[in-house]
Amino acid sequence: MPALFAQRPSIVAATLPFADTKCVCQTLIQSLEYILGPSLFRGSFTNNEVVRDAAAKFALGGLVGGWHLAGDKNNVEVLLHAGLNKILLHVRDPRASALVNARMRYFRDYPDLLKAGRYPKIFTAPMENETFDHRIDNFVRKAVIWLTTWLDAIESCPRLNVLIRSHEELVGDPHYYFASVLDFYSIRPVPLQITSMDETLLFGGSEPGAWRQGISAEQLHRLTAMIPPRLFTHFGWAN
Repeated sequence: MPALFAQRPSIVAATLPFADTKCVCQTLIQSLEYILGPSLFRGSFTNNEVVRDAAAKFALGGLVGGWHLAGDKNNVEVLLHAGLNKILLHVRDPRASALVNARMRYFRDYPDLLKAGRYPKIFTAPMENETFDHRIDNFVRKAVIWLTTWLDAIESCPRLNVLIRSHEELVGDPHYYFASVLDFYSIRPVPLQITSMDETLLFGGSEPGAWRQGISAEQLHRLTAMIPPRLFTHFGWAN
């Protein structure tokens, strides 16, 4: 193991899209004086592969990255081969992340509404090229694949050491959240420079469960039916 890695192990943070990625990675980079690593994978959200050269650079230490890395068997094998056996898996209820995703897209299409502070309570209006319903359905479908793949990896690979942390933990007590991450990686405590979560909270609500107020009862029922009971049980989400 390189000496640098032992002293400053890189942090591979696999985060669900629209679930605090910027806050998690930037806080770790600024607080630890680490560097944002090269992209660890190529491909899409649910279908990507680890770039071996990038994994080798992470093995040298001092980097933060990972973003929306998928936990399929091939990716896990490449990570382990590079000596990266510790993963921070940051999750959020995919229904909440879907709402953040769609709202952000909505206001990109209609920026004047955002500037005017006009926030529809329930989003049903069409966006450019697609409907709101299509966007949230499509996101939840992909998120279920991503989350399930990571759970499969955790259960099938004893050499893989995964720390699961959630949006609720980050919002509820960010100091505990990041202290647990540093402890997991055996990094000494440092003063934290916590990056703002304003954007995530603006589009998803600041209180746990606030996202439910942004979708209709029919939308909630439909999205809930798309999520396997296994995910509700493992992550403790309320259906």
